Amino acid sequence: MRQQIMLKIKIIDLKRIVFFMMVWTFFTLNSRYFIIPYAGIFRWGFIALLILIVAYERKGLIAIPPVLVLFFGIAVLPSLYSSIARFESFTKILAFVFVVWGCYVFFMSVDSMNDYRQMLRIIILVIILFEIQNILCMGLGLGYDSGSNRAIGNTTNANTLGVYSNIAFIATYFAAKSRYGVKKYLCYGLMMAAFGLVILSGSRGAAATLVVNMIILFILKQNNLFFKIISFALGVYIIHLLLSGKVVLTNFSGLNRLLQEDGTNRGDFWKIGVETWRKFPVFGCGYSISKYYNYTKEIKGYMAFHNSYLSYLAETGVWGCIFLGGYLVKYICCFFRNMFSEWKKGKFSEYSVAVLILMDIAIAGYAESFLFAVGSTEGCLFWMIFVWLYGYFRKYKFNI
Repeated sequence: MRQQIMLKIKIIDLKRIVFFMMVWTFFTLNSRYFIIPYAGIFRWGFIALLILIVAYERKGLIAIPPVLVLFFGIAVLPSLYSSIARFESFTKILAFVFVVWGCYVFFMSVDSMNDYRQMLRIIILVIILFEIQNILCMGLGLGYDSGSNRAIGNTTNANTLGVYSNIAFIATYFAAKSRYGVKKYLCYGLMMAAFGLVILSGSRGAAATLVVNMIILFILKQNNLFFKIISFALGVYIIHLLLSGKVVLTNFSGLNRLLQEDGTNRGDFWKIGVETWRKFPVFGCGYSISKYYNYTKEIKGYMAFHNSYLSYLAETGVWGCIFLGGYLVKYICCFFRNMFSEWKKGKFSEYSVAVLILMDIAIAGYAESFLFAVGSTEGCLFWMIFVWLYGYFRKYKFNI
């Protein structure tokens, strides 16, 4: 009996280590300096290892794929008919299923609620560690894009830094709530650094998301309904100023970009996306290959149509949006409803952090093309957290 208990403890510890390495490996895909060799291969290997560990622990009994996989398959498989790169489309479909199912198998194998929440805390830890790397790169003078002089930290581009710093802003706030003394102030320091990196990145979408995050955290601290309404109205106005561009206040390139009407005109990309969708309105041009239809190839560094939702519409058509989109909207609304219920009780747990990170990445998808695939760190993180929240419902019987 004692040996069985010790073996179970060792397996739990092993699963935590492998899960940490899997998440960390996905994050290093967007790292310029702190790189894991062959991370593109190891990321799949760690997921496979997690499945094997669970299969060993459960004597071959692992969770069947979640309903999400079924809806995803129904949504995207018809797009293969029109795809000009069917092997690439099919490979990325398999990658999506592998990540979603692998994470679901792992999360459903966790027995206690405390251990389940600890898996989200591991993700939060990786987010904070990655943000510390961004801060170090900035401090060493290695964190600027030589072409635009915008901050990129340890990431591959300024917009990516904006996404990571936003989710780090939420993660460090949560970490600070459970710390005391010096550790608490260190967390607040990291939180302020994340705030600064969002601004220095010059990403308008990231700046707008940051305002949303600040409004949410401020409202959480207010008990007066009047102040909550005023906070919301003020936040909407600030977002409008950030996205429209009015005046220049400093000599920071990133902040100037936020406050001026310059930068990339995403409307050009979106126009091409709409044209592509009109050619393939029902089933789309092929899952995850819309980049081949972006004919503005003289502009380097851009993929698809710089909008995850428009890219997905062009790739899977109205059919894909109805099936997968409807499924996602249903569950995301439920996630938010339960988060608000938690707030009414005065709580801010791992569950709220997961929903807010999901929200941040979903907002970032408005200006980037990563959301509906798992090849990128941001896309993988979105679906990993979605599956964590979905598993929360399945295991602990939240109302849905």
